[in-house]
Amino acid sequence: MGGTPYFGERERGAAPRTREELTAAAWGGIVAEVTRLLRTGGFAESFPAQNCRDGPAITGCDAHHFYLALQAEHPSVTTPLTAELLPATIAALEVVEFLHHNVTKPQSITTHEWYGEHQHFGDFSRAVGRGEFTAKINDIFRRQGMVFELQADGRVARVFPPVLREALVSAEFTSEDVELNRLLETARQRFGGPDFHTRYDALRSLWDAFERLRTLEPPRRLPESADALIARVSTEPAIREMLESEMRKDLNSFGNGFFIRHARVDQATIDSSEMIDYLFHRLFSVIRLLLRSTGRGQ
Repeated sequence: MGGTPYFGERERGAAPRTREELTAAAWGGIVAEVTRLLRTGGFAESFPAQNCRDGPAITGCDAHHFYLALQAEHPSVTTPLTAELLPATIAALEVVEFLHHNVTKPQSITTHEWYGEHQHFGDFSRAVGRGEFTAKINDIFRRQGMVFELQADGRVARVFPPVLREALVSAEFTSEDVELNRLLETARQRFGGPDFHTRYDALRSLWDAFERLRTLEPPRRLPESADALIARVSTEPAIREMLESEMRKDLNSFGNGFFIRHARVDQATIDSSEMIDYLFHRLFSVIRLLLRSTGRGQ
């Protein structure tokens, strides 16, 4: 969290992070922050204006070149940025990543009185600039109840659902099978993406990991390998029966019935993030149990 929580957050807690579309208020806050940074030298190092006749010095940000660069990388966004023109959510989030990449903070601002009083900016700190920008943007996302978060590395990611957050963040995939580990890590990374279709791909990657995990035990073929895997998890008959039903009946129905495992026209298509969250959580919970119980992850 960036700034100090307001009274309502202290009393009732933060607003639920459920909004998946950029709100007009959130975009207005982003535009206001860009306007402030253009005025105070936040983009002056990346796009310097040098208008002092007394010698080379950065006198501010060259807004023209700033917007030329922004338009070149994000042509669907109208420039100059204005609160009245709300871009598509993904485009707006990419603009946030562009801003994070280019923002710095001048640590030295001096007034130069010759040739018309103006300011000189210097001693720029990229770390400070990015840190303050990240905190401000995340305050906006949080206050607007949006499911997005700007990470320290400059990428916008989706906030994991509370029920999954700790397990996904702390999970370590250490199986003897490199491909299984890769599939699991791919699923984790894609699930945190802001785009719906990327998250749908995360579910497919997780299903592929589940299929591979079920065949790791000798003799490395179904159904014998799945039986051996369940046997390693527990000696309790009731638990084995529960896992067998979950793995062979319920999850298998998900994979075959929804557009996850195959690409048949008779399969149901998942059309909401809530359904992706549910299916991902259910499948990941089983996989995590299997991994931890057989010494293949934490």
